[in-house]
Amino acid sequence: MVPGGSESLAPCRRLELNRWGRFDAMTECASRCTPKRPRAPLPTAPHRLHRSPVSPATTGETPGRSGARAAGSQRPSTCVPETAGGARLASSIMSPRNPETNAEMRERSRAKLVEAADDLFSERGYDATSLSAITAEAGLSHGLARYYFDAKADVLAEVIGPRLDASLDVIDGAPGDPDVALATIIDVTLEAAESAPAPQALVLASMLQPGPHDVFAEFEQQHESRLRAAEDRLRSIFAARGASDPVAEEILFRSTLEGIVFKICVYPETFPVAAARRRLHERYGLPDPEPWPGETPDAQTPTPRLRATPRHQP
Repeated sequence: MVPGGSESLAPCRRLELNRWGRFDAMTECASRCTPKRPRAPLPTAPHRLHRSPVSPATTGETPGRSGARAAGSQRPSTCVPETAGGARLASSIMSPRNPETNAEMRERSRAKLVEAADDLFSERGYDATSLSAITAEAGLSHGLARYYFDAKADVLAEVIGPRLDASLDVIDGAPGDPDVALATIIDVTLEAAESAPAPQALVLASMLQPGPHDVFAEFEQQHESRLRAAEDRLRSIFAARGASDPVAEEILFRSTLEGIVFKICVYPETFPVAAARRRLHERYGLPDPEPWPGETPDAQTPTPRLRATPRHQP
């Protein structure tokens, strides 16, 4: 029974309708003739959510369209608490970031990618690491990685470039005295390899492996002037020490240091770094080096045999 009584449906009964249109007409007439029930008022909350007005600049509508729309039916861009600071909060949400903030966010994203690539290259190797794996490790989208780097080789260059620069800085910043300069280069190079062999191993791998070798070669081409300056500095050190062939001494010295660093990376737990350091000082006629923290004489600690240990335990 429809509320309002059968009398309210009398106009509908007088309509001449076929059997297909009778239901629709009856329903429409009932909705018009039935009295409306009053709605209960909504409770008033202490902090209502009001909707901030939308301007044509934010919606892209023309002034005519926005003016024709009723003020109460405007589509909100955001809802903010109706408090004293609500206007400031809405302004901060809707306002675009400034260029400095965008630059900081881009720099943080780039640093995350480089850090993740460093970890994966050291753990899995360059060839076994994909750009997708790097972005997943960094927690960023693959498209964002493509925004910063065109290929995986570009990420490797970003990782090993600062380390190659640091090795040249050691030579450039060595003291003026030839003996002190040579001792400083030996000590700083070996100490860096012993304290962090994984970064040094990645640099050595870029020299040896076919995949990343081009990255290392491009670095040398781009830093030709710095490489020449470092070579000339070493040759001048050996010349000042009275070497008959400073060029040969420079090549032999660098090869010896790189060979020791290579052994430290392969045998980080067993290679006797302190003994090799003292032997280099003795070989080049340098004063005995100061012991490193925790270093003990060889007479008390026998030199272990060099054996590699698995990096990934089952």
